[in-house]
Amino acid sequence: QSVPRCLRPRLSNLLLFVLFTSSLNRIASDSNAGRGDLLRDAKMAFAGAVAGAISAATLHPIDTAKTLRQSNPKIFHGTSQALSHMVKNHGPLSIYAGVGTAIIGA
Repeated sequence: QSVPRCLRPRLSNLLLFVLFTSSLNRIASDSNAGRGDLLRDAKMAFAGAVAGAISAATLHPIDTAKTLRQSNPKIFHGTSQALSHMVKNHGPLSIYAGVGTAIIGA
């Protein structure tokens, strides 16, 4: 029998998992790893975390407006309409409600 479609991993997630685990295995098993290699890996991990946080913070207002539009399709006919509604009725910072969770998840 074939594997059900809902259980099949996406190729991108599988690739990221393989790269991540192979990187961890390389760090853990390489007893001769120099300080420079570990420092370089730490810098790369930090750079990836910063890039993820920036993209989450940048796209969060659009995602929030899209969610509002999808939850009220009869009221909002577009993402820009939902975004302007949020800013007018709840203030400009309302578009960043919950951004902390999105950044931590990135």
